[in-house]
Amino acid sequence: SHSRPLLPAAGKAIAVLPFTDMSPDKDQDYFCEGMAEEVINALAQVEGLRVVSRSSAFQFKGKSLDVREVGEKLRVGVVLEGSVRRAGNRLRITAQLVNVTDGFHLWSERYDREMKDVFDIQDEISQAIVQALKIKLVGGAPPQVRRYTDNLEAYNIYLKGRYYWNQRVPGAIRKALESFQEALALDANYAPAWAGIADCFIVPAYYGAAPPAELMPKGKQAAMKALEIDPQVAEAHASLGAIACLYEYDWTKAEQSFRKAIELNPSYAGAPMWFSLFTLTPIGRLDEALEQAKRGRDLDPLSLAPSSAVGIVAYYRRDYDRAIRELNRTLELDPKYGIGLYQLAKAWQQKGDIDRALETYQKAREALGDNPGVLGALGHCHGVAGHAAEARALLGLIEELSTQRYAPAFSRAFVYLGLGELDTALDWLEKSYEERSGPLIWLRVDPMFEPLYGQPRFHKLLRNMRLGA
Repeated sequence: SHSRPLLPAAGKAIAVLPFTDMSPDKDQDYFCEGMAEEVINALAQVEGLRVVSRSSAFQFKGKSLDVREVGEKLRVGVVLEGSVRRAGNRLRITAQLVNVTDGFHLWSERYDREMKDVFDIQDEISQAIVQALKIKLVGGAPPQVRRYTDNLEAYNIYLKGRYYWNQRVPGAIRKALESFQEALALDANYAPAWAGIADCFIVPAYYGAAPPAELMPKGKQAAMKALEIDPQVAEAHASLGAIACLYEYDWTKAEQSFRKAIELNPSYAGAPMWFSLFTLTPIGRLDEALEQAKRGRDLDPLSLAPSSAVGIVAYYRRDYDRAIRELNRTLELDPKYGIGLYQLAKAWQQKGDIDRALETYQKAREALGDNPGVLGALGHCHGVAGHAAEARALLGLIEELSTQRYAPAFSRAFVYLGLGELDTALDWLEKSYEERSGPLIWLRVDPMFEPLYGQPRFHKLLRNMRLGA
């Protein structure tokens, strides 16, 4: 049964805030985030409790906010807050569960223990919350933190890796990769570290930072390794799902992997978001895509990528007004969010407001730098508007960039498409297929490609990608 019940009311919804670092050297930030994240993952297993995803809950870090405000923004009835003081091998952890409507403490506890007891403390906190919220456990098993390693140093370094990964910028992704590799040097069977490595390869491949053929197989190897050690690692299933659609065009396998990931960790927003954008949308199951995108956003409402997915799916449904409305909502969280601006520009362009589209592409370009994908879309827009000279100038710029770094072929395909040079556009699309460029998966549903409908070469591409005739 794939349909989970609709999200419970706010009363049975919880946000776990990052624990405050009370350590003498104030250097335990990553550990405080890790503690909260482990409790989130344990609580996510509890049927009938909605647990807000880490990135939304962590938006409140370092802000002295009223819990009522936190409750309103995240639509939850209770909030868990706590603190960590770590000195050498000693840990002092406090935790309190607060009712957001009246600020009343439903439960609180202080733990003075050794570092080696960290997993037990996480379990005790999770179980105390379930009791305090009077949740009847279906099947009777109390929530437990999954223990993937007994090596505390490996665990510690792994938490640093997640901390960097969650910053989602190129330099931080490199640091995350190094941390995961370091954790594996201490414990080669640390499954989540292998899953972390998989994502460090997949995301740059998708964004066109390097040729997918170089990175995707490495990502796949790492995800398979994680599942060989432990078949229950949700993130590794989601990574395999992303590889199945972005790289292998195996839509059935992708769907199985994403569904497995969602079942194993219902609080991981990445799985429904990728399932929506990378599998359901490309194959044209747009109603389900919208449902999964909303589910990702409900889990992680303040995080940019899951928040923007709803607007992106609306664009592919040709509902441009809704796409514009939803993407503007995302951009309220961060007006300089490059991917959001890029998608918004596409919606304005399809709606026929070329001036607004050009202006928005320009903002995306400022936010993302000279990213070949954005330059290609901007060139396409100029081409469609009849500004041939501007479009060709952008082709020249992409050409120039390609001598210094990898520039995906589809960025040039876009510009030729806008100029109406369909044969050249198809040449570049065929190259994109050989490269396995990420954005190619929307070939069947992106209105940009409408001028190619009926072209035999276009339909052959769709068949090669198992996207029908």
